[in-house]
Amino acid sequence: EGYSFTTESAITFANIQFPTNTVVNETENVTIYGQLTVPGVTDNDGNNTTIKAWVGLNTENTNPATWDESAWELADYNVDKESTDEYKAEVGEELALGKYYYAFRYQYKEQTFVYGGIDGEWDGASGELEVLEIPSLVTPLNNTTKVDLDGVLSWETTDDRIKGFQLQIDDEPTLGSPLVDELGIAASEQSYTITEGVLEHATKYFWKVRAVYDTTN
Repeated sequence: EGYSFTTESAITFANIQFPTNTVVNETENVTIYGQLTVPGVTDNDGNNTTIKAWVGLNTENTNPATWDESAWELADYNVDKESTDEYKAEVGEELALGKYYYAFRYQYKEQTFVYGGIDGEWDGASGELEVLEIPSLVTPLNNTTKVDLDGVLSWETTDDRIKGFQLQIDDEPTLGSPLVDELGIAASEQSYTITEGVLEHATKYFWKVRAVYDTTN
């Protein structure tokens, strides 16, 4: 009977699982998921300590193998998916306004990194993340009293990607049925004069402004 040997395993599949493109408001996070396959390893239950995963973000859609090491953060093991393992990472909270590209980076033991993109190993298709600005409400200040019925509401933004604004006023804090729902405010306008006859005396109102982008509100 002859001697036997077993071949070494390696990463045979790697991807960005979900989402492949997304938006997030500034200071908020989004969870990015990725999966990989290592035959004989990822089909076992639980986290495999021989596997490491990272999520990287870059301002240009270049080969992730060239991204600076500071672009990468460790991803956490999430769950078994039959013959694959899934990892996840939260990103976005500390990012500046703008557009970013992301990819996964995987390593089995000390083998060469494998980069996951959309639909499989990275071949030019990175995930896309846009960080959007939340307008800063300027006047009136929160809990201001004695506001005129035809008062002026103002706000500030800095993102030149903004295409316009939506302003809502309601007498309920959820703004579920706004008394004013003005969607067509131009990006160059950062104030709104309340139409006479809309508000009542000695009444508390709530307001908010959304920045309108090409992608989403």
